[in-house]
Amino acid sequence: MHDPRQSSALFQYACWNIQGKPITHCIDSLLSSEIDFHIIGLQEATVASTDAHTEQGGLPEVCLHEGYTILHAWTTGCHRRLALCFEEESLTKWSAAKAGHSHLLVQVWLAFMDNPLIVVVAHLPHRGHPFEDFQLACQELERDLQRFLNVAYQSCF
Repeated sequence: MHDPRQSSALFQYACWNIQGKPITHCIDSLLSSEIDFHIIGLQEATVASTDAHTEQGGLPEVCLHEGYTILHAWTTGCHRRLALCFEEESLTKWSAAKAGHSHLLVQVWLAFMDNPLIVVVAHLPHRGHPFEDFQLACQELERDLQRFLNVAYQSCF
């Protein structure tokens, strides 16, 4: 685990397409192999207890598992969930989250950074989708990032 007393602004972020596997199984596998990340982004993730009851495009949901705070959503444009998993020792707080077209953004404060950080996981339309879907997803991601950057900039002062 990361020692929050270190005054480093570096963090470790990794992202995988887990092709329908449960989020908790992926975290368990990473922990058993002693792979250590502050933030994990997951594409095509599932959450057994919620996928059958949740509509696509809803608000991000939050759960905890083995020392990680997990924000996940079934975003428009994706056939499974996107998730951002934050190591609890590193996460000071999160304040804003947005499930957009094919992306999930979260504004967070990490214990070893002075300013907020905007973290994104995306699974953009690809094979089998019209190019216009890809363009629409990119445009919405750009719009949401700009909104989050404006809020993050204002919260630094």
